[in-house]
Amino acid sequence: MKSLLFFSFIMLSTAGLVFPQNLTGNKAPGAEQDEETLIRTGILLSDEGRYEEAIGLFRKAISRENSKTAVAYHNLGFAYELSGDKVKAMDAYQEASERNPEQVITLARLGTLQYELGQYRNAINTGEEVLRKDPRNQEIRKWLPDAYAKAAEQRLFHLGQEEDSTTGPSTSEGTCSDNSSRQYLVEYSVQPALLYNRNSSAFSVHKQNGFSYLPMSLRGNAFVANEFEIDVSLGSPDFGILQPNFMAAQESILFRIYSDRFFYGFGLLFTQINMRKNENPGLSSYYHNDEFTDLSDSKIGLHFGTRMKKTQFEISVYPNYPLGDAKSGPTSSAMDYVKMDLALRTQLNLFENQGEKSTSWPFFLTFAFSQDEIYITEYDVDGTGTHLGHYFGTYDISLGFELGELKRTMNGSSATFGMNITERLYGANLSNATINQFGNGQGFFGFSTESAISGNAFPSFRSNSHILTLYSRQIFFNHVIVKEAVSYEHTLPFEPYLGILFDFSIGYVF
Repeated sequence: MKSLLFFSFIMLSTAGLVFPQNLTGNKAPGAEQDEETLIRTGILLSDEGRYEEAIGLFRKAISRENSKTAVAYHNLGFAYELSGDKVKAMDAYQEASERNPEQVITLARLGTLQYELGQYRNAINTGEEVLRKDPRNQEIRKWLPDAYAKAAEQRLFHLGQEEDSTTGPSTSEGTCSDNSSRQYLVEYSVQPALLYNRNSSAFSVHKQNGFSYLPMSLRGNAFVANEFEIDVSLGSPDFGILQPNFMAAQESILFRIYSDRFFYGFGLLFTQINMRKNENPGLSSYYHNDEFTDLSDSKIGLHFGTRMKKTQFEISVYPNYPLGDAKSGPTSSAMDYVKMDLALRTQLNLFENQGEKSTSWPFFLTFAFSQDEIYITEYDVDGTGTHLGHYFGTYDISLGFELGELKRTMNGSSATFGMNITERLYGANLSNATINQFGNGQGFFGFSTESAISGNAFPSFRSNSHILTLYSRQIFFNHVIVKEAVSYEHTLPFEPYLGILFDFSIGYVF
C-alpha cells in the first residue's frame, strides 16, 4: 500500500506538481531563519535611518516568501484541475503567477485552461508570455495557433452582433435575444390535449369545431428599423377543457411602436364561434336559436409595455363594449369576446458559466395573468320575446421561471428550460334574462350586485383547476426556433375531466 501511494505521488509530481525549487533547480533560499534575519536586520537599519537598505532587505524577504507560497498555490491549482474543477484551478494558478511571475509551469497551465474554457484572448496573452520566457515550450505551441484562429472568429462574430443588436422585442417567445434591425419570423404551433373522463375512465382528444381539428396557430412577425413591429396570427385557440368547444377561429393584427424603453400600439382581434357544437362539459343544454350558429366578433385593443435590460412588462386589453338595452325584433343572436393579458418577466443572474465561449444562463422569474370572456346573447328566443344571455369566462394566474435565454451564438444553438404553475378559474352563467343590467353575474369575473348583498358576490364562479407546465425552447443554426411543452391540468373532483396538454411550435427567423 505504501509503495502504491509513493508511486502515485511520483506520477502526480511529474505531471504538474511543483516542488519548492527556484528556476535553476536549486533548493529555494529562504529558510525561515534566513528570512527572520533579513527582517531583523531591516528593522535595525530602519532605526538607524538607513531606509533604502532596509527596504531592499524587506523586499528580499518578501520575494522568498512569495516563491514558497507560489509553489503551494500551483499545487493547489493542479489538485483542483485533477478533480475536474477548472475554474478554481485557474484562480489558484492566477494567484501563483502573481506571487512568482517567473514560475513558467504555472503560466503554461493557466494559459492551457484559459484556452480550454474559451477565453481565447486571455489564453493568447498568457501563452505569448510563456514563450517569451521559454520559447520552446511545447505545451503552449500545441494550442496557440488554434487560439489565434478561434479568437479571430470570435471577434468577427461579436462585431456582427454589435452591428445587428437592437432594443426590440428580445424576450418574447419565438424570438431570440440578438435581433437585427430587420427581423422576420414565421411560426407554426399546435396544442393537442388529451381529456381523461372520470366517469368512463377513458381518454379522448379535445377537439375543436372550426377549420382545425386541434388548437393551432400560424403567426408572422416583422420587426423593422428598431422602431416598428407588426404581428399577424391566424388560428383556432383553446378556451379551456371545462368550456364549450365552440371556438372556430381567431385572427389578430398587432401594430407596435418602440422607443428607448417603452412600446405602445393597438391591435385588431376577430373571433368566430360555432354554436352547432356548444355543449358545456358537466352543464345542461342552454342554446335555443339553432338557426343562428355562426357568430363572430371584432375588437380594437390597446397594447403597452416596457422593455428594460433585465425587466419586461406588457399589457394588452380588448375591452367589453358597452351593452345596449334589450331589444325587441326578429330572432337573432350576437357574440362579444373580451380579452386581457398581462405579463411580467425579470432576470436574475443566479447561474453563469465561465469562459468567453460559454453561454451565460440567466434566471428569469415570470408572472402572467390572462382573461378570456365570451358573451352570447339570444334575442327573441324562439319568437317568445325573451332575451337570454350566456357568459363563459376563463382566467389564468401564472407564476414560473425560465433558465437560459435564446440568443444567437457562435455554434448556432442555445436552449432554455422553464416551469409554470397556473391557477385557472372557470366562470359560467347560462340563460340569464337580465342581460342589460350591470353586475348581473355575467362578466367582471361573474360579479353580481344582487347576490353580493347576501354574501355571494361571484355566483357565476364555476370551479378552479391547477396546471403544472414544463417547457423548453431551443434555437438551431441561429434561425430555427423550437418549443416543446407539456402540462397537466387537475380539476376539482366533481368536474368530468382531467387534462394532459401539449404544445409544440417551430419557427424560422430571417
